Parts: sequence; C-alpha cells; structure tokens
Amino acid sequence: MVNFNFVTLLADLCASAAIQDAVKREVSSDGCKKALPSHRSAGHEYLIPYKDDQSHDRDYLLFIPPKYSKTSPNPIIFSYHGGTKTPEEQRDLDLLETSYFNKDHIVVYLRGYEVRTRTTSRTTMIDQTRDDGRACLILHRGMTSSTPTRTNIPMVEFHGGIDGTIPYNGSDSRRGACLPDIYHWVTEWAVRDGLGEKATVCNITSRAQRYQWGSGDKKGLVSHVFEKDVDHSWLYTGVNDDNKAHGDGPASYNASSYIMEFFSKHILN
Repeated sequence: MVNFNFVTLLADLCASAAIQDAVKREVSSDGCKKALPSHRSAGHEYLIPYKDDQSHDRDYLLFIPPKYSKTSPNPIIFSYHGGTKTPEEQRDLDLLETSYFNKDHIVVYLRGYEVRTRTTSRTTMIDQTRDDGRACLILHRGMTSSTPTRTNIPMVEFHGGIDGTIPYNGSDSRRGACLPDIYHWVTEWAVRDGLGEKATVCNITSRAQRYQWGSGDKKGLVSHVFEKDVDHSWLYTGVNDDNKAHGDGPASYNASSYIMEFFSKHILN
C-alpha cells in the first residue's frame, strides 16, 4: 500500500498524473494486505518504461525500500533530477536508496526533458482535482500575482552562498528573467502559510545555519538551510559529482538526512 504523503523539493519538474498513476499500479496502493507483484521485491530498484502523451520516453526508476510493508501505508518520495541530468545521476546524488538515509520510503526518480517556458499556460495555485495528498512545488518566474487558496504547505529549501547557477542574493539576468533573493523567497512562502516573517535560526554545524518558521507543531513547516561556501551542489559530506564539477565542498551536513527528518515531521494533507 502506498501513502502519498510527500513530494520532493529538488527541481522544476512536475510528475504528470499519468506517471503517478503508473507508479500506483507498480506498487499496491488502493488496498492493504497485498503482496508485491512476483517480479518486484523489497530492497531493489527497477527501471519502469513509460512514454508520455507527446511520445517522449520518460522511463523512471522505482525503488522499493527494504522495509516495504503490505499492511501499513508506505510513504513515497518523487526525486527529480536537474535540467540536464538523469534519474540515475539524481539517485547517485541524494542516495535515498541507501539504508543510511532511507529504510521505509518508496522512491521514484522521474525523467524529464528540457523544455523552458517563461510562464505556465494558466495560473494555478493548487490542483483541486487531486485527493491523495500530492502536490508539486515549483518556483514559477514571472507569474502574475495570486492569492493562495490554502495554507500549511510544508517546504524546505537548501542553498549555498556561492551558488553560481541560482545566486543566493538573486539575479536579474537568469535567462531574461528575475530570480528573487532566496531568503526573501522562502520568507514569502512562510508568510503565505500564515507563519509570519520571523524565523528562528540555529547552527546545525560550524558552517551551516537552519532557519525555521512557525511555532509549536508547526515549527519548521517552512525551513531553509544555508551554507556559505557551497556552490550549486547537492549538500553531502563526501565527494559527489556535483562538488567535483563545481570545485566546492564537501558540505558540512547531508541534505538527505534533513530531508528525511523534515518528511517525518510534516505531512502534506
């Protein structure tokens, strides 16, 4: 059984309903007490073929965790690669198939293709046709202003102070569009969630700070982790393809650890 509680916050792509339905068919979702299909087993990754309605090959990776349960809901994570990367590269960055970070979450690594638009075809805050707790979190640039139709949307953002791709302090020259200051962007999300502008801050390492908005059971509903000397690299305390390419890091903390902690505390209802 699948419990669609979580979404990844890692890129600018959104899974189509068709892909999500395909995932639901691959792992039992509608009924409890159903065993995995005979050709699927816990603790393994599978390449699932898929072609979208525009005939693009969108095969994706499906990881069934070692502690997959047929009697209780299994949370699922959609992890998206960067604009020029692949599901396999994203898997090797977030390491969410390793037991060090993840023992009980299903992980789906979807495959996108490079298509850029200045705006969406319509301004939509929430897709109200969906009833299973899924959403996609996307940074839209240049959209018209809108009023959120709901609050309490959890979001966590990780950023480095020397990011040369998405500058931390914003930019007015990113493919002809304006990128906001990252801290301002996260604060505005918190305000839309009704959490106010003020965040609490603590040092999670000697080099990294975590900002959390909200209080009580909503503390950290919107969170932001900043490390000054990190480029546009996946935050990891070891060597990975990102920090090798950018010549930065390793980071002083593992983003995947904080992602899993965040998911355990905040459910998208």
